[in-house]
Amino acid sequence: MNEGSCLGDIQRIRRRWKPQIRSSLAFEGDDFPTEREHWYTYNTGGRNEAQFNIGLFPDYLRFGLGFEFTKKVYGEPESVGPVFGQFCDILRQHRQAFDRFAQDNSFWVEWLPEGKTGRINLGHVRTHDVSKWLLHPKVSDWIFVGRLLYRKDDANTLKDPTRLKQAMESVFVDLKPLWEQAQLKATQTP
Repeated sequence: MNEGSCLGDIQRIRRRWKPQIRSSLAFEGDDFPTEREHWYTYNTGGRNEAQFNIGLFPDYLRFGLGFEFTKKVYGEPESVGPVFGQFCDILRQHRQAFDRFAQDNSFWVEWLPEGKTGRINLGHVRTHDVSKWLLHPKVSDWIFVGRLLYRKDDANTLKDPTRLKQAMESVFVDLKPLWEQAQLKATQTP
């Protein structure tokens, strides 16, 4: 994800709102937090921002944009909330374009109700209701919007590195400007 990816330059972009950033790597080291039947990674510094997130469950691989609203692992939900609000405002202003993008990339929402833990409590919203749900979300500790590739239904993409990279790049390329706009607006809003 650091080289040859559309996300390779996100640390440079993040310096616009966090000038103290030292690392140039979008994803650092072997940092893959794990939970029972789940591993994930997200961009450097993304814990307290909107994050480019890649995660794996036994049933599916996810990649897209995540918003963590808890204090776990030194989280700052008070920083993430305004970014999510700006993301939703941008979505509202460009809803038709976002809906086309969500449809073209088979987006889903994955969300975890506030105070709940574990995969069994995750909620999922299918493609045709993604923007409707994002504009009127339930109170959540975690919200993810992006692509879910299911083991059975998407086996051909999952087993082909070229197709998998194309799917990931398609999602990340179009989410990146929304991520940047939401971050900048959130840091500029008093």
